[in-house]
Amino acid sequence: MHRAFDSDDIVYSILEHLNWPLRNLRNVAMTCTRLAGPALNVLWSEQSTLFPLIKCLPKDALSVTNKTINLSREPTPSEWERIIVNASRVRRFIEPSISTVNPKPMVSDLVLRRLFERFPPATLFPNLCAFDSEALLEYRSDISLVGGFMSPGLETLSLDVSAQFLIHEVEQFLAALPVKARGLRQLSISRDGGDMAFAVLPSFGNLPKLTALSI
Repeated sequence: MHRAFDSDDIVYSILEHLNWPLRNLRNVAMTCTRLAGPALNVLWSEQSTLFPLIKCLPKDALSVTNKTINLSREPTPSEWERIIVNASRVRRFIEPSISTVNPKPMVSDLVLRRLFERFPPATLFPNLCAFDSEALLEYRSDISLVGGFMSPGLETLSLDVSAQFLIHEVEQFLAALPVKARGLRQLSISRDGGDMAFAVLPSFGNLPKLTALSI
């Protein structure tokens, strides 16, 4: 292999140009040992749903009923490890695109809670730097789940405040940001319908790296 591939900068620059369609990265990962790790890093770096991670579990551990994925049995520790390895590669959760062609099944709330009981989101995604709550669209009634993704390494947060959220829960969530997500640089808060009003708490001033705030 050419010496140029000893440089991670060159390797990642090449892989970024191969990231669509995604099968290009999968092919690289399966055919070249030297490029497998970087290719998988790029492949997993940006996600819009938790569905691909759950699909890392064996087929016989999952069942689909009414387009909802459930556990058919308890995965073994080594099977859970498949999720951990790839979750560590995720750097951004983005707003999902609306697709009417072959929509992905929804992961049941029970499956997610089982996963996060074993591995809290902040631990499961140690390299997460950007999070859009729209990636959890199916579970938007539970702001505590969104809160689980907050970590000191998070730099960008887009929070869609659902009309189903209780006002005091939203205020508690915002008040905790200086402790749970002290590294935030960009914060965007929007409201999804309803007449909810919430206070912009003084705690935003305790986010030392915050440079952009949109409400």
